[in-house]
Amino acid sequence: MYKQIMDRLCSRQHRHVIDLVAGVNAIVGGLSSFPQLIRILVTKDVYALEPIMFWLFSITSIIWTAYGIHRRNLPIIISSALSAVASVLITVLIMAWR
Repeated sequence: MYKQIMDRLCSRQHRHVIDLVAGVNAIVGGLSSFPQLIRILVTKDVYALEPIMFWLFSITSIIWTAYGIHRRNLPIIISSALSAVASVLITVLIMAWR
């Protein structure tokens, strides 16, 4: 089943070094908002954060995820989906704790 999912999500692409670099970059880029999320969860300090910025980041990340799925580009899917999760959670926490 995993192979079928990956075949649907990933286009057939060359396996060059840049493909590996793009995959690593997707994970690192996608996880880049998680330190902010962890700090918010630990300190519950959301007053210096602007909710509109995280709302816009959430929307753009969701759109990029949809685009990655449409283009069957796994690095885009990974990076934007991770970013979407973090930014949506941060947005919810800002709204809940203000």
